[in-house]
Amino acid sequence: MGRAVYFYAIDKELNALLQFTQDTGLLALPPFVPTDEYDLGDLKAVPPVQFKDAEGGTIYLVPKDIPVVEVFYKPTIDPSESYILPHVSPVIEFGLSTHEENTVYQNRIYICAPLYELYSKPVYNAYNRIARYIKKWPKAGKAYIAPETYKLARNKKRS
Repeated sequence: MGRAVYFYAIDKELNALLQFTQDTGLLALPPFVPTDEYDLGDLKAVPPVQFKDAEGGTIYLVPKDIPVVEVFYKPTIDPSESYILPHVSPVIEFGLSTHEENTVYQNRIYICAPLYELYSKPVYNAYNRIARYIKKWPKAGKAYIAPETYKLARNKKRS
């Protein structure tokens, strides 16, 4: 069973959260990659802030000290593309919040990596650092909402 922290954050606060993940030593991987890139060992993790302008979707965070070959992908129905297997990989799912006009959609950080593998401790420690960062925000129901995101949604405008 995995662990999750739900949150709302857009614009500057989402970018600050991505910067925090990068500053704490995490790199990002996409959920889908070309199978050849994965099979040949050419897969490269990138700084999370490269996704700062992405609208929605999911990235997977991996501590920079963990070799990317420890992250497992499996071919999709189209064998030229593979998808990540987060339940057997030392990764943290990071949802990129989306919004439309005055509506901000909830997202989450989530981990379901194995608990007792070689790389379990660093990935769970990283998850806990991100969770503590988010849990400093005010709580709205079962989720945490970044302060400026709340103000923007409340005032029905975006900067």
